[in-house]
Amino acid sequence: MRGPARPGRRSRAEAARTRQRILDRAERLFARKGYRAVSTRELARACGVQPYTIQHHFGSKLKLYEAVLCRWDDEIRALSASHVDGAPVGSTTSAAVDELLDYLLARSDWVALNLRRSLGEGLPARIKTADPGWVRFIDSALRRTVGARRDLDSRLLLLTIEGILHHHVVSRRRYRELLGRDLDDPRLRRAVKRHLSAVIAAIVRATGATPARRPA
Repeated sequence: MRGPARPGRRSRAEAARTRQRILDRAERLFARKGYRAVSTRELARACGVQPYTIQHHFGSKLKLYEAVLCRWDDEIRALSASHVDGAPVGSTTSAAVDELLDYLLARSDWVALNLRRSLGEGLPARIKTADPGWVRFIDSALRRTVGARRDLDSRLLLLTIEGILHHHVVSRRRYRELLGRDLDDPRLRRAVKRHLSAVIAAIVRATGATPARRPA
C-alpha cells in the first residue's frame, strides 16, 4: 500500500490544477498584451506561482505560449469532425457553425490571442503551431463533403474561415456600433449563425465549382 505523500511534494492533482491555472491566466495576459509585452515574472505573479514553476511545467515562456496557442485545437477539430459526415454542405456547415461560434465566444481571449499571433508581434519565426494539422483536417473534410478536388486550396480556406469566425467573436464593439447590441443577445446570435452558415457554405460551393491555381 502506498503511504501518504511526503511533506513538500505536490500531488498529481495539485500539479494539474497549477498547470491549468497557468494556462488560463497566460491565455488572458497574452491575449491582452501580446507575447513580447508579458514577462515570465509577470506571468508568475498573475498565476500565483514562482517563475521556476512555469519553467518546470512548460520549460520557457515561448513553450507556454505555444501550449496556450494550441490548447483548444483538438477539441475544436473533434467538434468540427462530428459534423463532417458526407451530408450536404449547407446542413454540415450550419451544424458546425452553430456549435463553433458558441465554443469560440466562450473562449474569446484565445481567439484574440490567435489574431495577435496572425499579426506577428515579434514572435520567433519558427514558433510551433497546429496549422499543419488544420490543413490536413480541412483536406479530409472537403473530400467527405464536396469530393476530392485538386482546385480547392485548404490553406486559403483555413485562412478564410478563421478570418470570418474570429473577427465576429472579437467584434463586440463593432456589433454595438452597427446593431446596438452584441452576440450576448440570443436573437442576434441566432441570426448571425444563420448568416455565417450561409456565407461559409456559399464559399465552399463556389470554390469547389471554380478551378483555381494553388499558390506556390
